[in-house]
Amino acid sequence: MKMKRMRYEQPVRQAAALAIFLVGIWLTTGILGLLYSYFAENGQHPIAAVGELLGFQTDFKSFAELSWFNAINAIMNVTTVLMVYIPLAALALLLCNEARLFVSKGRNGYAAYKEQQRAQSKPIELGTLIGVTVNNGGFFTSTTTTIQTDQGFYFVYGRTDTLQAGSAVRLVGDEIILDNGQGITQRYPQAKRS
Repeated sequence: MKMKRMRYEQPVRQAAALAIFLVGIWLTTGILGLLYSYFAENGQHPIAAVGELLGFQTDFKSFAELSWFNAINAIMNVTTVLMVYIPLAALALLLCNEARLFVSKGRNGYAAYKEQQRAQSKPIELGTLIGVTVNNGGFFTSTTTTIQTDQGFYFVYGRTDTLQAGSAVRLVGDEIILDNGQGITQRYPQAKRS
């Protein structure tokens, strides 16, 4: 009985994750469609719609009703529309993505995934800075910089700014962070050497 349940569990999880993904896309396009309808089709302002539902009168007008001679009111109307719809669309995508991950990985797999994400974001001390060497790139290669610490050599893409010897060097994810201790930090993507 347990074997049969295990055999069908993964396809069901994948189908549910696909459904959640499609709902997220539908929500996001719906929210962005409301944004489009405000500008292109004389749609109602979102704050005016909520105020109307609650029984309040608001001064927010549709895009066609705006008087551009009253620039402050027009700018306030347009910016509030953008401040409502774009974060709502981003929030819908974020929540649906988290729900999709939870369903597709299961409770234990999702917890392990989140723990792995937390572990990758913890800084790893690479020592204190001794010296820096800039390796200019050629026609097909990019410039890299070799960072020498008391614990070893590390490579980053790009040309570093002026650095002080003795600065702390840390690795967070795929970025090397140089901190001089006075609140000035510099971030560089870590270059992989083959």
